[in-house]
Parts: sequence; structure tokens; C-alpha cells
Amino acid sequence: MKISVSSSDELKRLDSFLSTRLVQFSRTNIQKMISNGLILVNQKKVKKNFRLSYSDQIDIDIVNKVDKKKVSLEKWDYPLDILYQDKDFAIISKPRGIIVHPAPGNYDKTLVNILLHRFEKELENAIDPSRPGIVHRLDKNTSGLMVVSRNERSYLHLVEQLKQRTVMRKYYALVRGEPASGGIVEKPIGRHPKFRTKQAVVKTGREAI
Repeated sequence: MKISVSSSDELKRLDSFLSTRLVQFSRTNIQKMISNGLILVNQKKVKKNFRLSYSDQIDIDIVNKVDKKKVSLEKWDYPLDILYQDKDFAIISKPRGIIVHPAPGNYDKTLVNILLHRFEKELENAIDPSRPGIVHRLDKNTSGLMVVSRNERSYLHLVEQLKQRTVMRKYYALVRGEPASGGIVEKPIGRHPKFRTKQAVVKTGREAI
């Protein structure tokens, strides 16, 4: 996978920039990939705090990603609404109250554990064994549709489509009160600078409307 740095992303830290682009990987995982030479800038190995410049070329070797070893994850027999599926991917409805992938404090009651129960055979050789099938996320208390890859080929294609924004995603929310800004809110959203498990409006965030 290749990413070209735009003028609006100049001076951003490499790991911070990629954490907003490679949403399927945690920031810790991205930092490991950088230190192991799986992420190069202008074909050179750099440090995680490398500051980007306009037109820099970032090469990401997802196929040979670090930590390819087997990860022990339990299957979870939990009801899952599958709206569509074929040999390459499935569209599922994520229930409210369930996190997408294992994390400290919750390793066996996640969407990944449900997917392993439903698609164990297809997901056993996933590129990221800690998050098999996952190409994007929804918050724990957010319900909604998610696309799940069922093989390596579809995983890479779906990640590229999300990166290029050729996939449109719409969210519906209940709002209490009347927003002072009117009917449209257009602000960049990224990780909260202090509370790392939350999102916030930040200058370095991704465009959101």
C-alpha cells in the first residue's frame, strides 16, 4: 500500500498520521510496523516520530505485517444479523454495547469473537490475527452496518477503498436540543489529546461532515 502526503499533512508525526489512515490497526501496532521496517518513507526506514513533508511517499507492507504469529482468541456464540455475504466479504449489523475487537479488559466478548464463531475457517489466516476480518470500526455503543473481509484479497481491496474514500458511510443519531451551528457540522475528528480512548474535534483529525 502506498500513501502520498498532502500539503495539509505536513509536519505531522508519522505514527499519528497513519493512525488516522490505517484505522484497522492500533497506534501501538503501527509503531511496531515502523520499527520493524514494514513502513518506509521515501523508501527509507524512519522512526515513529518522523515529521512528514509534502509529497513524501509512504510504503506500507501490510501482507508481511509484524506479529503474524497466531493469537489465541475464543469463539463466541452470539446472535449476529448478516445482511449479505459472499465468498469475499459479509455485511453485518453490529449490536450496540459490543466492542469491535479485543482490547485490555475485554478479550472474549467482542465482535471479533462472534465472527470467529461464524467464519472461523475463512478467518484463520487473516493478515492481522488479532483483528481477523476487521477493516473499520464502530464505537461500543454505536450500532450499525459493518463490512467484514473473508479473505486476504478482499481485505486489501476494502482497506484501499476506505483509504481512497470510494465507500460512503452515513450515520444517524438522535440529538437532544438544537445544534447552534445549524444543520451541518463540518469539523476534523481525531483522537482526543488527553483522553486517548475518546475522539474529539482536533486540527490534525480527519475530515468529517
